[in-house]
Amino acid sequence: IIEHKMVVDTIPPSISAMTRSHNINIGGTCLIIYRISTDTEESGVFVNDQFFPGVPLHENSGETYLCYFAVPCQAKKDTLSLYLWARDRAGNEAQGSFFYHIRKKRFRSDKILLSERLLDALVSSFPAELSEQDSGLLERYLFINRELRKKNDEELQKYCRSFTKERLWDGLWLRMKNAATMAQFGEQRIYYYKGEEIDRSVHLGVDLASLSQAPVQAANNGRVILARDLGIYGDSVVIDHGQGLCTLYGHLSSIHVSEGQTVAKGDVIGNSGKSGLATGDHLHFGLLVHGVPVNPIEWWDAHWIRDNIDRKLQDADKHVEK
Repeated sequence: IIEHKMVVDTIPPSISAMTRSHNINIGGTCLIIYRISTDTEESGVFVNDQFFPGVPLHENSGETYLCYFAVPCQAKKDTLSLYLWARDRAGNEAQGSFFYHIRKKRFRSDKILLSERLLDALVSSFPAELSEQDSGLLERYLFINRELRKKNDEELQKYCRSFTKERLWDGLWLRMKNAATMAQFGEQRIYYYKGEEIDRSVHLGVDLASLSQAPVQAANNGRVILARDLGIYGDSVVIDHGQGLCTLYGHLSSIHVSEGQTVAKGDVIGNSGKSGLATGDHLHFGLLVHGVPVNPIEWWDAHWIRDNIDRKLQDADKHVEK
């Protein structure tokens, strides 16, 4: 006879929102603060089938958690499903609804005309082994713009999902000094060659141009998790700012930091350039929430941070103290 005592748990965990206002732009970021039961092992927000994990509000905040989540710029408002989700140690799952309002956003489109000379300049900057040796110039470019882009974006998302749970950033995020906006977030790029459309892509950052090889500053405090060549983004730096927030600095001409290094807001991490799939000297600045690209403009806006982040955190702290 073998005896073994066990606890059979068939009761799902509890999860409920504390914050009430969740106004989200398509391509934007939202913060939700919620409560979970003590037996919860994993929790967060689902946006359709994309999971955004939550983290403790503070080290000693008990069952109070926060979660930054995003609505991708390609998402359609009418097909979006958002809900809280939790799973306990026994594998029981629970869902919780919360109020949210999705704001539609119209993104501009941009026609890019490709000449033989431009194609040759772009393709020649990448190793020949990236595509078939005997393929034509156009085929090699399309491989880089499609397959390599997809591979680089997946790699970037993988890095950004392994995040620091503590908040490292503080205050308003910096925008590159004295820089003009050359391309906006969410732009639908349509590529033409010899008068015909050959490809499309979505621009998942903001292109900023200043002087040639201009200094590039860290947008906020954080830890460098990538500092090397990243395919179409060229020489790049990725900084983990904690709680699922990361920034990307692409097309650099030089990198002044190393992986694992801690940086402060305003530290010069490199210089702008035209490495990777770039036609001129500029900085590709991207902001990602758990690996999902979002519009950085929100994080450059002090009013947006105050209304959508700071007030929620302050109200949550009051409830925790009580």
